[in-house]
Amino acid sequence: MGLNEEQLKNICKLGKGEVTCSFLGMIPGSGFSCLKGTPVEAIIWERRDSGKMSAKGDNCSGPPNFMSQKSDPK
Repeated sequence: MGLNEEQLKNICKLGKGEVTCSFLGMIPGSGFSCLKGTPVEAIIWERRDSGKMSAKGDNCSGPPNFMSQKSDPK
């Protein structure tokens, strides 16, 4: 699901280092999208848990509501 500039800044924390959302992905032709609830989500969790990601935020509930929640970087 495509994200607007406000969501990217305030919820996804784009460009904010470790607190940037782990589930933020770039879809060619669509821009930034949330990958929660997609087949890629399991891969992201594996990478987060193994320490292979620098973006460690889990900042919202995901689509469709994107309800803000406290990020929990490991």
